[in-house]
Amino acid sequence: MGFWPVLYIVHMTDRKKKMARLSEKYSLGILDQDNSLSQYNGFLKNMGEPLTIEDFVSERFLEPVPVRVLEIGCGKARALFELKEKFGKKVETIGIDLVVPKKNHSDVFLEGDAWRIPFPRECNVIFSFRALHEVGFSKDMVQKITEALGIGGVGLLSFRIAESIGGKKSFLGEMTEADEVFLVDLPLVVNGCSIVKTIFFDKADPKIVSGIFLKIEK
Repeated sequence: MGFWPVLYIVHMTDRKKKMARLSEKYSLGILDQDNSLSQYNGFLKNMGEPLTIEDFVSERFLEPVPVRVLEIGCGKARALFELKEKFGKKVETIGIDLVVPKKNHSDVFLEGDAWRIPFPRECNVIFSFRALHEVGFSKDMVQKITEALGIGGVGLLSFRIAESIGGKKSFLGEMTEADEVFLVDLPLVVNGCSIVKTIFFDKADPKIVSGIFLKIEK
């Protein structure tokens, strides 16, 4: 029992160091903070999803309240800004990122480690395409996202997992074997949400799971 506080402190200290290194990548421009709806819709198409983010948002204009849209790893929130331009007051945009960019165009911006900070509730659309491998803790993230979705909400999540480098399997960002096993074995129903899962394999080595796309509907 006495070891748990020490292990927790060591773990959180290591996590802070990793997040500091990620923050440095942002400041150096190594990580792209400027992602458009067209880019994201291209990702969706490549993942076999025929609908666009705009489609998912507009399908939820059933109530007088704005459609609440959350992006995890929003960067400059360009995609959220484009949604606001298109739909105006019909949408409420919320962005989460580790670093506050010089310009952020979301209605609400939440700064911090997405694994640790609370997510807003009753979200109608949640999406993340280029960030979840840097967050890691896939089991916790899926749990948080399913809890954050409102009834009728949808989550569109791309998890990059691993790639072949020099003939060897290399996990990306904070991803681990435990993350891969969890995502591959994820059941079709989690916390009352139905899940459609698409698994992608590395072109150089088809035995390596390169990524997984989850479409979660509540």
